[in-house]
Amino acid sequence: GARHQRELDSRVTQILEHLLKLRLAKGLILEYNQAGWQASVFRQRREIAKILRYSPSLRRLATLDLIRECYKEAAAAVAIEYKVEPPADCPFSEEDILSAAT
Repeated sequence: GARHQRELDSRVTQILEHLLKLRLAKGLILEYNQAGWQASVFRQRREIAKILRYSPSLRRLATLDLIRECYKEAAAAVAIEYKVEPPADCPFSEEDILSAAT
């Protein structure tokens, strides 16, 4: 239902935020945080797979439109937190984001 849809949105946004951090962070920031961000991406993908298993109808929502919307949020958060300029368009494929979930 709606709860699963909100959870899907939140988890996709979290994946995108951490993928962006992994791509854009440098030096000690990356060194100290890389493993945690990678683990978070793994956990979020696993949870998305569960959501889609419980609510198969949400699979049709896990589309490029959802990714675009979630990317805007993730990019804004990363820009504020790290004072970087993420790409305007999502540089990650649907497979990059949901690889363990589909």
